[in-house]
Amino acid sequence: MSSLDFAKITVVCLASFGMAACIGVTGKPNVKTAAAGFALLDITPLTVNFGNVAAGSTAQQGVNIVNTGTASAKITRITMKGSGFSVNGISVPLTIEAGGSANFMADFVPGSTGAASGSISLVTDANSSPIVIGLQGMGTGASIAVTPSSGSFGDVVVGSEATQPMELKAAGSANIKITKVSTTGTGFSVSGLAVPLTLTPGQSASFMATFKPATTGAKSGTISITSTADDSVVTVDLVGKGDSAVAGLSVTPTALSFGSVAVGKTTSQEVTLKSTGNTNVDIKSVSISGNGFSVSGASNITLAPGQSSAVTVKFDPSKSGSASGTVTVASSVPGSPAKISVSGSGSTTSPSSDVSAHTVTLRWAASATSTVVGYYVYRGLVGAGPFLKLNPARETSTSFMDVGVSGGQTYYYVVTAVDMGQVESAFSNQVAVTIPQP
Repeated sequence: MSSLDFAKITVVCLASFGMAACIGVTGKPNVKTAAAGFALLDITPLTVNFGNVAAGSTAQQGVNIVNTGTASAKITRITMKGSGFSVNGISVPLTIEAGGSANFMADFVPGSTGAASGSISLVTDANSSPIVIGLQGMGTGASIAVTPSSGSFGDVVVGSEATQPMELKAAGSANIKITKVSTTGTGFSVSGLAVPLTLTPGQSASFMATFKPATTGAKSGTISITSTADDSVVTVDLVGKGDSAVAGLSVTPTALSFGSVAVGKTTSQEVTLKSTGNTNVDIKSVSISGNGFSVSGASNITLAPGQSSAVTVKFDPSKSGSASGTVTVASSVPGSPAKISVSGSGSTTSPSSDVSAHTVTLRWAASATSTVVGYYVYRGLVGAGPFLKLNPARETSTSFMDVGVSGGQTYYYVVTAVDMGQVESAFSNQVAVTIPQP
């Protein structure tokens, strides 16, 4: 270097990462430090695909910017290309510190049908050229949606039917004409949708899907709706299962004991009939045999699965001595009729020991529930029941006198609280009372 004329040297620079070493006219190194670190912007996603969007509707997707470098970066300008595309949620100039991030929304509002493309360009001091984010989407003229998108009917007894309401709704910017509605699969059908039918944008139409299996086993099918929408055929999957009809009837209790009842007096108890199968049960008749016994209720009725009905059995002895009989319930259940045995005894007493000479007075604490408006008192001849309601009208006080008791008999009492809707509580604790012998 000693042979060089320093006066003829201007500036020579050797560049490296973040540093520049320059030789000035004196020939001595002049080292200058560049700005500490560098900025690096990571964009997610670099291509935004909006998919199918009805013309006139708006679709949005988020774009995330993260500065993964060690120096801040400034976005100074945002430019858009492509019809129907825009951004919101960001303003420039925007500085993103090292390790920081920013978010904005890319919007697509197609003004017509067909494919559309565009871009977002971000001018930043972190890059020598703009960062470009690709945009693409498809404008659709009209679409139609079915709610629910599938139908499941569960288990349905062969010969009966289950229904499910459904709704069509038009979207987009054009009218839709429904031209055909059809079903596949044995036992499936639709009703309530007359075609041709035109729906304006946003308009809805309701219809009913029905499953009526003719045989047992799992079934599947579809509803197909043909229209002028961009998706010309919309399908709805349907499933269901045909079950064999099983009729069942429970009778509770299966025996009634009235104990000793004074001649000329009447006491009653109830029998509950309940349909326990998966199909209706026809109660054809309810009859009773035995001196002094009578029955009422539940004849010529149909019980749906899970439904119950009460039969009232009365004992009105006309003479002293034991009596017995049978309640017969004829129904459509296999193994019909069901039979309930009944028994009791008539007794004659002197005036001093007549049933009217005995009473039972019950008292209880008031219910703490504010909606309670009264109470019902029940009496049974055995601790496990059944229990007979003693007061047809609700008792508004917290005491009750039972005058229909017989000497030598033990009675079991329970109380329920009732609200204005005639909803009863569970039974209270049980009290047993034994009436002295005449």
